[in-house]
Amino acid sequence: AEVAENEKEIAQEKRIYVLSAVGKLPEKMPAQISLSLASLIVQSVNFNMEKSIEILQNMKKLPAKLSNQDKKYALARLGDAASFVKEFAPEEYKFVVLEKPDKQAISQLNDIQKGALKKLAAVMKKDLSVEDLEQQIYDLARDNKLESKDFFRAAYLALIGKEKGPRLAQFLLSLDKEFVIERFNSI
Repeated sequence: AEVAENEKEIAQEKRIYVLSAVGKLPEKMPAQISLSLASLIVQSVNFNMEKSIEILQNMKKLPAKLSNQDKKYALARLGDAASFVKEFAPEEYKFVVLEKPDKQAISQLNDIQKGALKKLAAVMKKDLSVEDLEQQIYDLARDNKLESKDFFRAAYLALIGKEKGPRLAQFLLSLDKEFVIERFNSI
């Protein structure tokens, strides 16, 4: 009886989806991109939509070969994220990746933080998933006897000149790898 109820529920959900869809239903569901990830990526590339698509593909959030439908959906989602950031996001949510490190921000870092960032630069040379990079970041903080928040703060100061920022691993992977490596090594 439970399986039958579950099948009825699934059929009902499918019917609701069909009735609530605006326009023609896509043949297959497009890749889903969270608004928070889209907002992070569009800001990290100064609102360049084509570059945002490339990053999503590199992060394996979009297929390497995009159908026209997937690309159209992704561009719409990125556009929504850009509009949200520009029009509604609070200031603490907004950021700009600095072309050059902010000297005043860098002066706030101690030698341990600078050394840990150099070690993070070495880690960035590897091909890591968000989850693996996240773990490496926590391990580096622990190995360097830094509180995680202090290590995160150091990375944000080096990249955006602010004490706080988006989820660090995801953010780092949204940036050009060579840029991040060079920045952390130059601190």
